[in-house]
Amino acid sequence: MNKMKKVLGNFTVLSVFCIVMGIALIIRPDFFTRVVGLVVGGVITAMGAVALLRYFIRTKTDPNNASGLISGVILVLAGVFVMVRPDFIPKVIAFVFGAYMLISGITNIQGAFALKKNNSTRWTKAMVSAVLTTLAGLMLVINPILLADVTFRLMGVCLLISGMSNIGGTLLTGRNKQDPNIRFDNRDNGQKFIDID
Repeated sequence: MNKMKKVLGNFTVLSVFCIVMGIALIIRPDFFTRVVGLVVGGVITAMGAVALLRYFIRTKTDPNNASGLISGVILVLAGVFVMVRPDFIPKVIAFVFGAYMLISGITNIQGAFALKKNNSTRWTKAMVSAVLTTLAGLMLVINPILLADVTFRLMGVCLLISGMSNIGGTLLTGRNKQDPNIRFDNRDNGQKFIDID
């Protein structure tokens, strides 16, 4: 029984954390961007520091086989840059994704015109889809942070719903455990059965 209470307590804490994170992502989507930037930048900086440390150690022991100076410096600078500008990573990802959508949309527009020349009845649907894809790609190229904001807000909504539903389930489980009409009895061969009066 104590173990069950401990598990339910930990689950409740995790659910509350999900709710808080969900609200934070909905209100301030750039919050998660900063966290990711600090974590990723910290990891890259640490990798660069390790590479530099190995270089200086090898320089003392075997100067002819020392390497890693340039890569270490680049990693450290890149890591510091990401930590200072945490919005850089999602912007790059969104820009690349937007550029892909833009190129794909333009290609599909050409395909829609080809369908029209062949008197295909599907050219209008293909044209609408291609134009929407092109506009979405152009929007992401011009404002790449838009995708990150929308994605993080959707993530926040999912975390909020998940946390609230988990807490609701935990409360229902706790009520069932305290219901006097439900008791656990030990029967033959050590199995547990539930009797409901």
